[in-house]
Amino acid sequence: MWINDKCQDIALHLKVACDHADTVIIGNDVGIFDAMNKALLYAKGEYVLFLNARDEIIEPFDLKKIAGPCLIPVIYRNYFGRLRLVPVSKTVKMGIPYCHQGMILPRKGYYFDIRFKYGADYAALLNFNFRWPLPILESGLIKYDTTGVSTLNRWESDKWTALIIKEKFGVFWALLYLSVCLMKLGIKRLYRFGLYIQNGFSLQTDLK
Repeated sequence: MWINDKCQDIALHLKVACDHADTVIIGNDVGIFDAMNKALLYAKGEYVLFLNARDEIIEPFDLKKIAGPCLIPVIYRNYFGRLRLVPVSKTVKMGIPYCHQGMILPRKGYYFDIRFKYGADYAALLNFNFRWPLPILESGLIKYDTTGVSTLNRWESDKWTALIIKEKFGVFWALLYLSVCLMKLGIKRLYRFGLYIQNGFSLQTDLK
């Protein structure tokens, strides 16, 4: 487990880490992807799964069933507050096809390009050049936290992802990806506007 040496309340993080991890490292990093690269230097297994600070393993998975790169089912709470299974995209040309919290990948060759503020996990997957989709384990369930920086800074994250798509697959796919992202952002704004109108109407009714 990697802990940034500048994080608040290191003692608490250490207590939690020591209860769940065989190896705990406190070190300096310049961001999450740099931290993941440095953590890989201490990993000893053939395969690696990266979880962030508030991600959870809800149901354990059988390590003996891992015969190669594979996926684990992941749930998350979507923008509308509902728990949903993360879908597996059929193509790798439209952004990361699955969240890294559900991807068990080889330790060797796993590298995050810290040129990218966001999307380095997507670029790292592409560098493996796997035949997609990967098989899904029958056991295990992970819940990933949706309060991370990439989720909260969705549009900026999307633009970095589009840059990677442009480098790997060309301008057409990058523009197509951004078009879909803009449509999703528009739906979210309409939803927020609807809530604003509804809450405003409710407030007026309560005041009468």
